[in-house]
Amino acid sequence: TEAATRQTLARDTLAGHHAYAAHPGGHHAWLPLPDRWPAARFAAHLHGRGLAVVTGEAFATDGPPPNAIRLALGAARSRAELAKALDILADALAQRAPDEVVV
Repeated sequence: TEAATRQTLARDTLAGHHAYAAHPGGHHAWLPLPDRWPAARFAAHLHGRGLAVVTGEAFATDGPPPNAIRLALGAARSRAELAKALDILADALAQRAPDEVVV
């Protein structure tokens, strides 16, 4: 029940950003990233904001790694903590990548 609730929270918070794949009762979500955010750069950006994610590179077995991150929805100690983390993630997804900044 807790995992399903966290999945709903993630799906609702990230709606409209980029589709992600997850089992409705799972503890993780797979989030493909927009092309403007290479996974390593996005993970570093999130780290600077206090979030830790794992890039698709860690899960690639052959061929190029997917431009995606894996979210551990069970890592947050509470739903409130998860909601805060998801808000930070959603905000980061909406931002321009640092190399896109003109000035």
